[in-house]
Amino acid sequence: SPTTASKTDYQSAVDAIQSDWDAVKSDASGLKDVTTSQLSSAWDSYQSAVEAVPDDASVSDALGGIKSATQTLASSVSSTLSGPDCS
Repeated sequence: SPTTASKTDYQSAVDAIQSDWDAVKSDASGLKDVTTSQLSSAWDSYQSAVEAVPDDASVSDALGGIKSATQTLASSVSSTLSGPDCS
């Protein structure tokens, strides 16, 4: 349950999507005119934000702490993969 999740739960979720993220980067690298460095940087920032959440943080505090990195990640994915050659 998100209201009772611990930092370990959050980190496990991030770890679980790592392979999917790697697949996105791999697929994106095969597209013409797509630079994956922005994707990598956004992912690294997101992962660092999750890791920086204190072990005893409430769910609300944890979500607040990663909100900016989550928005940056989503924006980077959207802008990188929605170019004219990606439709």
